[in-house]
Amino acid sequence: DESKVASPTNGADDYVNWLPGVHIKYRPQKNLTIRGAWTNSLSRPNYYDLVPYRSISRGGEILRMGNPFLRPTTSSNFDFSIEQYYKSIGILSLGLFSKQIDHFIYVHKEHEFVDSFTGNLYDEFYQPRNSATAQLAGIEVAYQRQLGFLPGFLSNLGIYTNYTFVHSRANSPALVKSISLPGAAPHMLNLNLTYETTRIIAGLSLNYTSPYLDPDEVDLTPGLERYYDKVTYLDFNASYKIAHNLRIYFEAQNLLNQPLRYYAGVAERTFQQEYYSFRLNAGIKYNFK
Repeated sequence: DESKVASPTNGADDYVNWLPGVHIKYRPQKNLTIRGAWTNSLSRPNYYDLVPYRSISRGGEILRMGNPFLRPTTSSNFDFSIEQYYKSIGILSLGLFSKQIDHFIYVHKEHEFVDSFTGNLYDEFYQPRNSATAQLAGIEVAYQRQLGFLPGFLSNLGIYTNYTFVHSRANSPALVKSISLPGAAPHMLNLNLTYETTRIIAGLSLNYTSPYLDPDEVDLTPGLERYYDKVTYLDFNASYKIAHNLRIYFEAQNLLNQPLRYYAGVAERTFQQEYYSFRLNAGIKYNFK
């Protein structure tokens, strides 16, 4: 039998980051607020990604490696917003933002990879790496208000909704072409309707996210770029007060049976698809306070 001995591997690194920021707030009217900010932030690598490990699949076809030399992702951010508050509980806001991102982390993938350390050939190779830079800019609109000005039972309604548009460009990890920033969805929409009285609390929520490049596996092979497909979730929850501190509740999640789906390059080319159906939950809740 062939025997192999594992050799310990060490890795070390250090870094210092300066993160200045400036915040400005101006109120031209009592219910109107204007905000502006310049900030700097960072996102550290996952601890496990920093471990200098080598993991080979049981069949020997896939090699995964850690990277102790990962740099933290840093970002220089500009934010501007206008907020209009209502006398009845509520707010209408408009926000603009931009980010200059350096050293963003992605999971690099290669096919037919030759390991320079052992000379072995692997079908697939994965390793967390830093890319060069990325730029991100967008706009967000939000509206929240209790609709107490409506007649009758409609006065118990409340609404909260926001929409975000993001445009991003990132240097390709292969430095061949420019791509959208992995993990940055161009469109996101949230809509929540609530109904509340002294006894009844109910809510219906809709959440939509458009497709985006999967940050956990960046493969730039033409036609195999891995995207997380668009999702639309619809959830409902309600509770009814039976007595002091005692409520019955009901929850329904994923009413549209939204699948978990990835596709390669174009939406018609399914890479992975899983269905989980909807989930119902009901019970009794007692508050001991």
